[in-house]
Amino acid sequence: MAPGAYVPDDGTGDERIVVIGEAPAEHEVRRGKPFVGPSGQRVLAWMFAAGLERNDIYWTNVYPRQAPQNKIENVPQAELEPWVDELHKRLAQLTDPIVI
Repeated sequence: MAPGAYVPDDGTGDERIVVIGEAPAEHEVRRGKPFVGPSGQRVLAWMFAAGLERNDIYWTNVYPRQAPQNKIENVPQAELEPWVDELHKRLAQLTDPIVI
């Protein structure tokens, strides 16, 4: 397992929209929540403009830890593959989502 804090998904599982990122960055690791840093603020601005709120969306990442140098391509493939499989399992448990 890679060093750094695990950042869990954020949502109930009943949201119709799912936003999937690559991996959390420093802001997300510190707060223990996905999409709370600059990228998350940008996505939220688009969502607010569309009449949505943060709790209308299920937030997740492919890899739940901060990647080396914030680049998912720096995560060894052998370490990344189980997380991709886990993401598919988590998405399958959601209630009829639209995945973005």
